[in-house]
Amino acid sequence: MATRIVNSTEINISYGHARKRLIVLDYDGTLISPKHYRAAPDPSVLELLGQLAKDNRNCVVVVSGREKSKLDNDLSHLPITIVAEYGAAYRDPERDWTQTSDYSASWIGKTLPALKALAFHYWGSDIERKEFSLVWRYDSVRDGIPDSDKRQIMSALRSLPVANEFKLVDGNLFLELRTPGINKGAFISRWVGSRHFDFIMDMGDGHSDEELFKLFGKDSFTIRVDKSEHSSANYHLGGQEDVVPFLTTILTSKERVNGFMTSDETLLNNNG
Repeated sequence: MATRIVNSTEINISYGHARKRLIVLDYDGTLISPKHYRAAPDPSVLELLGQLAKDNRNCVVVVSGREKSKLDNDLSHLPITIVAEYGAAYRDPERDWTQTSDYSASWIGKTLPALKALAFHYWGSDIERKEFSLVWRYDSVRDGIPDSDKRQIMSALRSLPVANEFKLVDGNLFLELRTPGINKGAFISRWVGSRHFDFIMDMGDGHSDEELFKLFGKDSFTIRVDKSEHSSANYHLGGQEDVVPFLTTILTSKERVNGFMTSDETLLNNNG
């Protein structure tokens, strides 16, 4: 369970003394408000990622459910690793996209009519088609969707002839049908390989991030954005609005470790 509130001092000290750091960040719901899943990142987020990536001791990885083209539009100018569709493809700085495995998504065309029928029946809902998944979003349905309806919908999707060819994920106001074998944990495990990091921090807000929390274990700074009683993260942060301020404290901590003092510290020394 994520029972501990993030201790900025503890993390800042560990960050400051580390020689090689891995910083893994979820995108929607962590760097971007969950209310604006289609939105581009705020300029403050881009500035923050750029500042983190400037330090050659940092490997910054943004892992998203979004498609490659959307992530390219948002993040390709930054010297960070970008991961699309939960690990289906990735792009290291100054390199082209690499698909992580020979996934088959032939089931998408066979399943799309069922989701189109849902979108027609529930006015305001819509479908997002990706390379390896389908998402039915119902956050804009005026009166919401009753739990009884959702249970019936999920049962119907699991009874489709190609149901064994996709994984059904019940998300926050969306249902996602995803090609099996694609997940954040599997990707990061392969990507890290034999690399050694003496500081690991991972932040995320959803079900897909729990795979990473379990992978990194108790010796890492795994942080659930918005507390969940059933999370495997070691810490939790109040909400998405706290992410940028929290990460900014890490940058200021780095400056102190490298010999620069804050104005308060300078004042204390001058008064001493």
